[in-house]
Amino acid sequence: MKTLSLFAVFISISVSAQNNNCCINPNWVNPDAMCTEQYEPVTGCDGKLYSNACFASIAGVSSWENSAGELTNIDWDCASSPVLCETPSGVVIYEVGDWTNPDNPCEAGYCSADGFFSQIVYDCPYEMGIPCEGELVQVPGQCCSECIEEEPLCTSSSGIEIYEAGDWFNPNNPCDAGFCGEDGTFSMMIIDCAEPMGVECDGEWVDVEGQCCSECVEITDNVCSGVSITLNQGWNMIGFGCDSDKNASTTFSSIQNQLIIAKDGVGNAYLTEYDFNGIGDLKRGYGYLIKVTEEIPNYNICR
Repeated sequence: MKTLSLFAVFISISVSAQNNNCCINPNWVNPDAMCTEQYEPVTGCDGKLYSNACFASIAGVSSWENSAGELTNIDWDCASSPVLCETPSGVVIYEVGDWTNPDNPCEAGYCSADGFFSQIVYDCPYEMGIPCEGELVQVPGQCCSECIEEEPLCTSSSGIEIYEAGDWFNPNNPCDAGFCGEDGTFSMMIIDCAEPMGVECDGEWVDVEGQCCSECVEITDNVCSGVSITLNQGWNMIGFGCDSDKNASTTFSSIQNQLIIAKDGVGNAYLTEYDFNGIGDLKRGYGYLIKVTEEIPNYNICR
């Protein structure tokens, strides 16, 4: 589990507080008093756990509950005890020192002798947008939630951790792929590429982005690039036989004012009105549908 630093700053607040909390009597606080060490835990009205009732009483606690649910209350005139500080949420503090709200671990600070309460402002990492690769868990008594990271289900042959069952492909290496089983077994996909297997290529082998195996690009004289046709008003079908793939916006720049829409075989569109290119590059050897506003004679898609 990753450990992230917790940032905290202090904000000083001076208030004229009213006494509305009678849990702690500062006059009863006696750190020098002696108590026996038997463990008979009680929970004070301040939310803290004390070893026994004696330790609760010398801490100034005016009421506590033992493990059997029995409640002990000690009456006192809390109005006669001056409030030293008050927190932004309205909790009053009677003594100098560090203070944490037992009901809210995110509210804490320091009460000084001059009545200033310096509040700690916590910057919790995950609440500030730091991503958590797992589940955020709120820990009792702790202000900031913790990220409990998921254990990987599988590990690929290249050492990459996988968290879900099913087919898996490395986004940075198309040759690294396989299947992650529910039992945590990773089955690597063996890809037999033509070039390393010695298949002859009457041209040159070309790496294709996002594709594991290179492709053989044959060397031929391209007679199609010199062909011009007439585009009729409305829909036309035209083949792209140019020397290489070409961006749709560049290809159709010469008829930009007459072109309404161009579509590929799977419905991706190039829309001039919205300057939207959903086709990307026109692929050599593929056909495209083109709709124009008027007849365009002698159109050459390769120029």
